[in-house]
Amino acid sequence: MAKKILGFSLFSLLAVLMSVRPAAAQFGQMTGNVIGEDGNPAPNMVISIDREDMKGHYEVKTDKNGKFFHAGLPLGKFSVSVMRDGKKIFTQGNVQTRLSDAANVPINLREERARTEAQAAGLQIPKEQGGKLTEAQVKAIEEASKQKDEAIKKRQELMSKFGAAMDAMKNKDFDTAISTFQAASEVDP
Repeated sequence: MAKKILGFSLFSLLAVLMSVRPAAAQFGQMTGNVIGEDGNPAPNMVISIDREDMKGHYEVKTDKNGKFFHAGLPLGKFSVSVMRDGKKIFTQGNVQTRLSDAANVPINLREERARTEAQAAGLQIPKEQGGKLTEAQVKAIEEASKQKDEAIKKRQELMSKFGAAMDAMKNKDFDTAISTFQAASEVDP
């Protein structure tokens, strides 16, 4: 009888232990791809991953193809930032980690720069485009930005020559002042 009770007890204990599942770890994964401002994959970029709902900071680097992966992130909402020289150059918030699939965070710095320049110029991106710029729009914005940079450079050169001519005139060096004013007029006729 004691053997029956001991056998039944062991069987019951084994059944209970088999039915209890260990607590599942509550961790997720994050993956992504970073395209640089030149339109090519951005290798060796530091990706900063910060919890939004509580304190937590994680970092990874992109590989030679601009891809990154981090496993073992707690479940929650995160902000993902691309770092350059210790400074955040881009941040995307509200990235949710899940138990099932890795959270995918594609980052295109070229598009983001163009979008920022478009907003600064007062351009609206149609909702039909899903908030993204077309390749033609990106190229047009880049060309406008290049022209703006050239105009700024030209203006700086003009102001520098004009200032030098004014200094020469104040010093009563009229020959230098005249030639510098003429050089300034050739910068912006």
